[in-house]
Formats: sequence, structure tokens, C-alpha cells
Amino acid sequence: QKEAQEEIEEATKKTEKAARKTEKSAGKTKRSYEEAAKSVDTLAEKLKTVLTAVGIGFSLTQMNALSEEFNGINDQIKNATKGLGNQKEIQEKIMQSANDTKMSYADTAKVVGALVQENKELFSSVDEAIAFNDAVTKTFKVAGKSNEEIAGLTEAINKSFAKGKVDSETISQLLEQAPEAVEYLNRQLGSTTDQLEQMVSDGRVSLADLKDAFMMNVDEINEGFNGLDYSISDALLNIRNLWGYWLDDINASTGLTKTLAKYMTRAFDMIMKGMNKVRDISVKVTKKFGGIENVLKFIGI
Repeated sequence: QKEAQEEIEEATKKTEKAARKTEKSAGKTKRSYEEAAKSVDTLAEKLKTVLTAVGIGFSLTQMNALSEEFNGINDQIKNATKGLGNQKEIQEKIMQSANDTKMSYADTAKVVGALVQENKELFSSVDEAIAFNDAVTKTFKVAGKSNEEIAGLTEAINKSFAKGKVDSETISQLLEQAPEAVEYLNRQLGSTTDQLEQMVSDGRVSLADLKDAFMMNVDEINEGFNGLDYSISDALLNIRNLWGYWLDDINASTGLTKTLAKYMTRAFDMIMKGMNKVRDISVKVTKKFGGIENVLKFIGI
């Protein structure tokens, strides 16, 4: 905000200086007027940038909604990971995982929380749960699945951990939507897909087998994932994750939303003062030339 203010003030000063040159001599004003017009354009762009940022990132409605959303996510994390470490550090690890795997903070928190809650033997720490989540999510990303599809697949896997066994429903979903995951499991067990399905049906595939199938192939998974493009959607999701988390953090620490409206009003007042100066300069220049039509003719429009 401070940087934007300085840019606005600098652009305004340039505009005023150029306009004064215009008023001194009509015979030598074309270049000065063009300079003034350029400065006005620059100021307008700065204002547009600031206002766009305010509209996207500083809308009180948006900020409140996003802050409340992330506050709820952090509450879920706290409940799921109670006693497993410092909450701030856990949240930051989950945030890093979300951005590393190009997923939302909410989806990542849901998976990690479920893993440590539903199978403490295999996932005794948040780090273990995050490592498994990363491997699984990246596998599905490489398979070309959307974030919504990935959320569904990871939920199916989590259900297996909740049930205490790898069931046929989970394997069927993996076969249909992510055969790469089944291939990793076959490697782990030394089985064919037909044999795997029978083994699952007989209850001979353990949750440890399922976990190891991904964890033993992390290097290959990462290699495939690192070859994927980083899209605009990925970047926007990353920004949303960081912005929402920051909003909740700063709001919890300082009560930001209680005082932000005052700062927004001051910032907008500053912007309007700049706009009013531009208006006054424009009026002076127009009067100097005897009307806007003469101005346009003078600059060749």
C-alpha cells in the first residue's frame, strides 16, 4: 500500500509539472501536453492496479469469507493433530504440501488429518501422513486427474485406512481412474492385476502394503510430477492458499478485520485526492485551449 501511494504521488507530481509547462506557452505546448497526457495515463494505470488489487484482495466481504474458511480448516487440523506437535508448524507443513502438490489447503488438510486420525500405527506423525499424501496426490496428478477427481480418489484410499483393510471398492476405483497406482501395488506385491484383485478379495493385501506401494516409488512419482506444466490455475490456487492462510493468521493475531476498513478508507481517500488533481489539471488544460474539441484537434485526434 505504501509503495502504491508513493507511485501515485510521483505520477501526480509529474502530471502537475507537465501541465504547468502547458499553461506557460501555447506555442510550445504540444510536447508538454503529450507529456501530461502520458503522466495521466501512468497515474490511471497505477490507480487501476491499486483498485483492482483492492477489489480482488481487500474486499471486506471476500476477506471475511476467506478468513472464516481458513479459520475453520485450521480448527479441523487442530482437532485431528492434537498432541502431534506445534500447531503453527503443522499448519505450515500442510500448506507447503498443498502448494507442492498443486492442491487446495482444505483438501490437503482433510487428507492429512484423516490419515493421522484413522491409522495411528502407520501414520504416527504428521510428516508421515504428509509424505504419503504427497506421493498419492502426485501420482494422480501425473495420471491427469483434476483436483476434484483427486479428492475423490484420496477419500477412497482414506476409507480403506478407516476400515483397517484394502477393499475391492478402492482397488476398482484405482484400476479405473489411476492404473499407475495399481502398478505400484503390483510391484510391491510381485503380483499381476488379476492376482491383486483376488488377493484383495481374500483380504491378503495389508494397509502397510498400500502405503509402501507409493512410498517405495517416490523418486519415480516425483520425476513424473516434476515434468508437468505449472499452469495459471495452479498459480492462482497457490496464491489463494497463501492469502487465505495469511488472512486467518493476521486476523487471529491482530484483529485485522476490525481495523482494516479504516485503512481502506484512508487509502481510497488518497487515491481520490490524486484523481481530483488530475481532474483539476484536465479542466485547466481544456480551458487553455478553449474546449476539449480544440485539445483533440491540437494533438491530432
